[in-house]
Amino acid sequence: RAGPVAEEEIAAFNETVAGFAASLNAVSQRESAAAAAARARELDRFCADADIEVGVNVVGRGGAALPPARVKQLALDQGFGETASGAFERRGPDGAVVIGLRLLDGAAPGAAGLSFALDVPHVADPVARLEEMGRVAEAFAQALGGELVDDERRPLGAAGFAAISRSLGEVAHRMEAHGIPAGGALARRLFS
Repeated sequence: RAGPVAEEEIAAFNETVAGFAASLNAVSQRESAAAAAARARELDRFCADADIEVGVNVVGRGGAALPPARVKQLALDQGFGETASGAFERRGPDGAVVIGLRLLDGAAPGAAGLSFALDVPHVADPVARLEEMGRVAEAFAQALGGELVDDERRPLGAAGFAAISRSLGEVAHRMEAHGIPAGGALARRLFS
């Protein structure tokens, strides 16, 4: 997420490796700085296309505020843990964040809404995680008398979820084809 390494940095690294090898009377094999920089730019372009966060929002019907204490209790009941910033995270068996949950800006004492977030490169099987997130968001909407909406505040129903699911399936397939499976160690390193 910080962009590709510059050719000058690669050249400096190559010189360091060559110097170390020479100090041991050894030989090192290195890719040229220009070729490595070109691969880094290509990888960065691919990552930019795959770096997706999907959001599903719950807002109160008719603009009604959502009570933060009730939201917190629901989050804890649904397996979320509270972070130091006051957001919530639901983690998978491996400890990685599967779903994020934060309050949308609103005037106290209530929240204008909730935003559930799925960081696609960081989760294994993004399509299944989207389905899970949809079920959780729907449970919150029902419990809070709210409705599911997209980022434009348009109602989000089955057709919208199906379209998002198809897109995520394509992204996951492209990541797998590049040898960077979503949710894997390499994806988590690249997309951090």
